Amino acid sequence: MLGGSAIRMAETLRNNNKSTEIICIDPFTGDVNMWDWERNDGWKYLRLENGIPTIYKRFLANCKYNGFENKILPINATTSVGIKLLQRLFQQNRITSLPNYIYLDSAHEKYETFIELTLCWNCLNNNGILFGDDWSWDAVREDVIDFSNVIKDITDYDNLNKIHMLLNGSQIINNNILIQWSMDFIYTFAHLKRRFS
Repeated sequence: MLGGSAIRMAETLRNNNKSTEIICIDPFTGDVNMWDWERNDGWKYLRLENGIPTIYKRFLANCKYNGFENKILPINATTSVGIKLLQRLFQQNRITSLPNYIYLDSAHEKYETFIELTLCWNCLNNNGILFGDDWSWDAVREDVIDFSNVIKDITDYDNLNKIHMLLNGSQIINNNILIQWSMDFIYTFAHLKRRFS
């Protein structure tokens, strides 16, 4: 939400001498829970200024502070708008490829997560990876399982099993969902899109 995952990814790419850009698509407005919790004591997710969340400002500041303002491009839009924009830019030859990896930190609402998974899957390059977090949330987990049933015939099982073998502590459920408890103490789910010749 504030750039942590994108910054960590940018650091990993830099440390491995990989040159690529990271695009972050988010309306930066928070979800229903954040708006509800804003009235409570404790950490304020939104930090409203004149009724407007400051998430986007903090995201930009964190990227700049860590030296990645030229590597991380935020698109201040919903998943639906942002993914469709990437596809249009690709069709118009304004970008050279669609994403190889999409990390989806979904809306966490039942059915909305399924829609976002579908949009992101259809935007991936063949042999791309779709992954995300918050498996422990009922709405997310249920939509991921429903989505995995839809894509079961176009999942790259060989590569999914190879990644499973490389990750200690990972498990495969529903035959095509790879679950990994990551260093951030979040669940990660992953799907690999099969390459068609």
